[in-house]
Amino acid sequence: MLQDLYNTFGYIVTEEQAVSGTSSADLDLLAFERFMTNSGIDLGDEPRLQLEDDLRNRGLLVDRDSSSLRSMATLYGLIAFGKNPQAHAQMRSFWIECVAYAGTDRADEVVQVAEARGRLDEQVDRALGWMKSMGRQERHVGARREDVPLVPEGALREVLVNAVCHRDYAITGSRILLEVFADRVVVTNPAPCQTTCDPSR
Repeated sequence: MLQDLYNTFGYIVTEEQAVSGTSSADLDLLAFERFMTNSGIDLGDEPRLQLEDDLRNRGLLVDRDSSSLRSMATLYGLIAFGKNPQAHAQMRSFWIECVAYAGTDRADEVVQVAEARGRLDEQVDRALGWMKSMGRQERHVGARREDVPLVPEGALREVLVNAVCHRDYAITGSRILLEVFADRVVVTNPAPCQTTCDPSR
């Protein structure tokens, strides 16, 4: 999933914006190195740049100004590799809100709520974990009972990855919503974009 994020964010101006008050110390360098290794890039084999130069070249840092050697983390750097992305004021709404309702409408009783925070890959994993905690449905085939997830995990992962990749990060104050109703699962991001999964299919 992070490869999709890396490819997507590399071409979006918003994600190249500096986040005030940050530096390379706000980035999880081990997470970055794991991602690069999983992408087939061995940083040890490359002519090694100074760390901040390397992070700047890859879009995780930008110069504070032309007269300073210090850098700030970009929105992309923090949301993909930050130690605690939501700790920064500009990014407080960049997470997935999970809500389950007793019925088929938002006016119905809320039965469970969770917040999937962290880096984008962590948000997706935590939202999927919450969804698993919602339990399973029974399906009867003849005399045999089968327990099946409310929505296939692979399908939900793809929907959530699309939501975090294509969210408009210029919009603050709104979160991605993962909503579970009695008859469907809905994922909405502030793009605006909405995807509905019908568990009966």
